[in-house]
Amino acid sequence: MPVFFRLGQKQGSFSLAFGLFILRPMKHNKLFRETRILFPMALPLIISQIGQVSMGVVDIIMVGHYHPRALAAVTMGSSLAFGLLLVAMGILMALDPFVSQNFSRKKWEKCGIYAKAGLFSAIILSLPMVFLFYYSEFLFDLLRQKEEIIPLGVEYLRAFIPGVFPFLIFISFRQVLQCLGKMKAIMVVVLLTNIWNFFANWVLIYGNLGFPEWGVWGAGLATTSSEWAMALGVGIYAYWCPLSRRIYLYKIKKNQFLKGLKELLWIGFPIGIQLALEVWAFTATTFLMGTIGAFPLAGHQIALNLASLVFMIPVGLGAAACVRIGHLIGQKNKESAKTCVKVTLFFSLLWSCISATSFYFIPHLLAAFYTPNQEVQNFAIQFLKVAALFQFSDGLQVVGFSILRGMGDTRHPMIFLLIGYWFLGIPFGIISTFYIFFDPVFLWWGLVIGLSITALLLWLRIRKLLWSSLENLPFLPY
Repeated sequence: MPVFFRLGQKQGSFSLAFGLFILRPMKHNKLFRETRILFPMALPLIISQIGQVSMGVVDIIMVGHYHPRALAAVTMGSSLAFGLLLVAMGILMALDPFVSQNFSRKKWEKCGIYAKAGLFSAIILSLPMVFLFYYSEFLFDLLRQKEEIIPLGVEYLRAFIPGVFPFLIFISFRQVLQCLGKMKAIMVVVLLTNIWNFFANWVLIYGNLGFPEWGVWGAGLATTSSEWAMALGVGIYAYWCPLSRRIYLYKIKKNQFLKGLKELLWIGFPIGIQLALEVWAFTATTFLMGTIGAFPLAGHQIALNLASLVFMIPVGLGAAACVRIGHLIGQKNKESAKTCVKVTLFFSLLWSCISATSFYFIPHLLAAFYTPNQEVQNFAIQFLKVAALFQFSDGLQVVGFSILRGMGDTRHPMIFLLIGYWFLGIPFGIISTFYIFFDPVFLWWGLVIGLSITALLLWLRIRKLLWSSLENLPFLPY
């Protein structure tokens, strides 16, 4: 294992050097101009993404200090919930290329068609999710989870049922508003909701201010109330802002709406499958860890939670790049799109160096912040040291997905992810953990392999598209 870590350190140095090489041929004025455009877009989105994950971090920390079994149950429940919601989220994320490219061309009616199609999709997609959440006990049995954890996991998911609808409504509003350049509004809503989420957890988990001590059920209710707060916040802003109100209240014909809905689903379904394949890989690792025991599962969730938190930096950067690329592709400005890609790549690698260093050198401090249980901490420390290595490929693949989504290319990423994770990474982790080494840390090495292969294929695809003729770019149907 030390050999892998030495390789990880070399990869970090190579990644930063490669990022500097990418920027070397660029003229300074182009670099600074694109950075000045991209960063005001990226910063609010990064803060928003960190804010959303912070709510999950708070949930895990507060439940972890309540009881280790409660931590394992919320880990299992939240993993299944997020895994089920991914296809719906992916369909709604198809709003990015449609709205951003039409917004750059000032086609307000088109923006309105897709914005309304997004809201309608959110409502419809929430219905099967409610059914699956209610009957989640069957899914937990199917995934062979520990019997002592299943009832608590079901309890958490049923408490979250009223939050499914507002969660998807929030995603729909968020994608449209960020394409319109209203990133700061999303950031403010998410930050205010974080305050509420902490308070709701404190009251409902531990039974403060005269409330019953609800534990896991209280954690689910706190999450539900936070989803409603975010949906109402962005909904009120969308109505108050003249630009978004103009788009959402634009009168459209039924056939236009149905055509837009069909196009949204056509582009969005591969994104949903892509997101599902990626996160289901991590979810599968979580459930496989659950078959080993509660302590490895709790340590896994701590490491995964921290990895998800630092992952939000490249996610926010990628979201900004997606919108920016969509605007530039809509204007058919390929040279500026190239510059945007290079700037995004450099800063993604720079952040990966920082996060990898933290995970490798201070994992014990990070794990102790979550739980006082020493056995759980030991597992978390092992997993965090492996997570240090995949920071580079993880950052590269998420900005790669975002850039291709901004272009409207959604099918190739789905295929790349299927190959990287499910044909190679996950099988390696399962075989190594359960048949060769009998060590749960190899489930994380499987994730490293899956991420690295996927990132390589994505960036080869980006290079092929942006460094080829303009006609080869996957423009969306208009």
